[in-house]
Parts: sequence; structure tokens; C-alpha cells
Amino acid sequence: VGYANISSTISGCTNNGNVTVTGHQTGGIVGKITAGKITNSVNNGAVTSTAAARSVDGGLGGIAGSIKEGNASQTITGCTNNGNVTAFDRVGGIVGFQQGLNTSSILTISNNTNLGTISSKRTDSLGVVGGITGYLKYGKILGCTNGVSTDSSKGSILNASTGKTTEDHGTGGIVGLSVDAGGNVIPTSFTSAVDKGVGN
Repeated sequence: VGYANISSTISGCTNNGNVTVTGHQTGGIVGKITAGKITNSVNNGAVTSTAAARSVDGGLGGIAGSIKEGNASQTITGCTNNGNVTAFDRVGGIVGFQQGLNTSSILTISNNTNLGTISSKRTDSLGVVGGITGYLKYGKILGCTNGVSTDSSKGSILNASTGKTTEDHGTGGIVGLSVDAGGNVIPTSFTSAVDKGVGN
């Protein structure tokens, strides 16, 4: 699905094909979702963007490129990504760009698993990549897992960025970059060059 809008429900779907684009807001199951749900779906294909710049609100993810605004019932839950995801920036195993409407309308994703290799190609100090979500604002991630303890090749996170800055940079096993309502980086964001995580 390219764009899923109000009241959309996508459930029990499987993608086995590779997805390659020159832009953003692309996922193995859905490109962009607003005020809808994705449940119990699996992506097995590689998701790749050849773009050489960041989109303002775009991202690339194994399940969805971006999930934003909408309402409290909007969610991604029970999904698994097995494919490798590669893009310039804002890359996630489940979703690349996750943003709720405001502090009263938090966007939650839950019980999802990433087993693919997630890579940002951005080479300056501003790359953002996460095992579950790349960029997170007004959102929650609950009960999600990146990688498996029995196979170190699953869920690898790779960021080509060199060094780091105090803003808009991060690499994490679960979340690449989490910001508050004012756009300030939440200090718990991971910033190591290669990171993996299992947890919530």
C-alpha cells in the first residue's frame, strides 16, 4: 500500500518482494499511514532508497516508511520485519519516522520484531537509524524486540555518520533519535556507531 489514510486497517499481510525507490516514505507493507492500523503483517523483502538527502517528514521502514499524526487508535502492532532496510537517513526496522499529533495524541507501536539489518548511508554527523524506529516524537514503543540473542547476525544497526552532534543524530537498537515537544533530543537516545538491543 502506498498511502493508508483515515480508518484504514491493514492486517495479516506478507511482502516477499524487494522495494527500491528514489524518494522517501516507503515501507515493506505501507509507505505512509495516517490515522490507521497495521497489524500482524510480515515483510521479507529488502527496502531500499537511493535518495541522497533527508525528507522533512519522511522515512524508510521494514513495515512502514512513516506513521504520523492521526489519533490515539493509530498503531503498528504484532508485525515482523525480516528484510534489510537501507536509506540516507531516518531508517527503522519497523518504521522510519514515527510522530504523534501532540502530547494529548501519542502514537504507540507495540509487540513488533525486527530481524533485518538496518542501515543509514548518511556520512556527516546527522544520521538517524534505529532497530525499531528511526525518528520518534510524541510516541511510545512498547514490547518491541530488535534481533535475537541466539543469532548475532540478526538486527544489526549500521550508521555511516562520523562523530555526533548535540542535535538530530542517533543510532539505537530500539530508537535512533527521540525528541521532546520542543524538538530537543531526549538524552536516553543511543549514539554509538553500531548498536543492537533487545527490550522495550
